[in-house]
This record gives sequence, C-alpha cells and structure tokens, in this order.
Amino acid sequence: MHWKTAWRSSKRSGGPLLTERRSRRAARLAASSLIALLAGAAAAAPAAPAAPAADPVASIAPSLIGELREAGLIGVAEPVRAFTWSTVMTRPLRAPRRHRETFAGTPPGDPAGLSPMVREELAEDGSTKRIVRGVSVRGLIFVKPRDTALDVRVRDLHMPLTRGERFRIEYDDGDGQLVEDCRVGGEVAASTLHSAIPGSATRIDCTGAGRYKRIGVNVSATVMYLHEPGVFVGVEQAIDSPLGRLRSGVRIVSFSMDSH
Repeated sequence: MHWKTAWRSSKRSGGPLLTERRSRRAARLAASSLIALLAGAAAAAPAAPAAPAADPVASIAPSLIGELREAGLIGVAEPVRAFTWSTVMTRPLRAPRRHRETFAGTPPGDPAGLSPMVREELAEDGSTKRIVRGVSVRGLIFVKPRDTALDVRVRDLHMPLTRGERFRIEYDDGDGQLVEDCRVGGEVAASTLHSAIPGSATRIDCTGAGRYKRIGVNVSATVMYLHEPGVFVGVEQAIDSPLGRLRSGVRIVSFSMDSH
C-alpha cells in the first residue's frame, strides 16, 4: 500500500482521534516518506521505460537552468565525469532499494555539473525492473523531461567547496518538507566509500527539521562530495520523530569510471 493511502485509511478507520498504535504507524510512514525525500525520491522511476531524449540537457527548461546556476550547482568547478555505479539504499519499514546509475558526463559546451543519466531500478537478483532517463545535477537533483519545477533546492552553495562554509538544502514534494543547514567538513579518500572510486571526497554534515502533515521531525544527514566523479551522495540519514529514530543509508556496491 502506498504511504498516502495508508495514511488516509488509518484516519478513516480511527475517526477524528487515532489510537496510539495507528498514530505510531502513521508517524513512521510519514517519517519514512521524508527519508525517501532526503535520499532522492524525486528521481523515482516511472512504471514504463522512458524514451531517450535527443539532447537531455537541452530539454531542461531555461528557468530551471537559471535556478541551478543561482544555486551554485552548475557552471562552476569540475564537470561530471562519465561513470556507472550501483547502490543499495536501506529504508525503514521497506525492503532495500537497488539502483544502477549510468552518468554520461557533462557534454562539451554544457554547464559543468549537468550529466545525462540513466537510472535502473534493480530487483534483488540484479535484473532491471524499471528505467528512468533524465539529467542529474551533480547527483543531488534529478531533472526529468518536461519538469517545470525542482523538488530539491540549494541555497548559498559555493563551489569549489571550502571547509567551514555553510549552505542550505530544501526538499518539498507537496506532502513532506525538509530544510537542512549543511556545513562543509574535511577531505578523506573517496575509496572509503568504494575501493574503485579515485581521488578525494569531502564530508558534509547536515541538520534540520521537516514535517509531514501534522508530524514534525528533526533530521540529520551525512553527505559526501566525490571530487573525481563530480557528484554528491547522501550516505547516512536519520529522522527523529516523537516516536523514535528512523535511519536510512546508501551503500555503493560497484563503481566504474570511463577512462576517456
């Protein structure tokens, strides 16, 4: 059952006041949906494969390009390089989600930070269940053809990253919202995330607050910026609700980079 449907069902069956058990279930579903936002739910795959666009970057609305430039995500620092990785995302109350993402790299002449990308949702046996195509913005935002608004907004980001600087990430899918304040930390070897990832990675710690309908929560996350691929990845997330802590995480299980 979709979490929105579950929320409505528990309200109908419990009348105006939910029982403690149903309230707990609703709260966990709400917090789970916010974790999904934090981990990139805006890039969820459609039911059927999308046809590849002739020029995915050219399909992005000019207004969104302007918003991404203003955010400091594109047009500065290193371009995204061509690479493929497979990830496993653990989620509370749900089975792990497996993806394989293929980044084409920033096309010549396009703003650094943009990369056409194909995301495959994988079954447990590794077979492809669904495919979605679009443009990744440094791994942090996924823009699909015909999108007119961004589900994730970044403010006050300055690249290249400098230790101690702060920026803000805002997530909003219409039902749940998160606002996080992030602080840039130190560098470690990117191979700490997967042995095949070259170069260094910068740690970013984020804390903030979110809400789904009437439930307020506190959030924290650890994000890493991988300098050689040129993308962000959120490796750990936690949501503290009145009913306890829910954790989510992303693990990179394979990585290969185009040598050209």
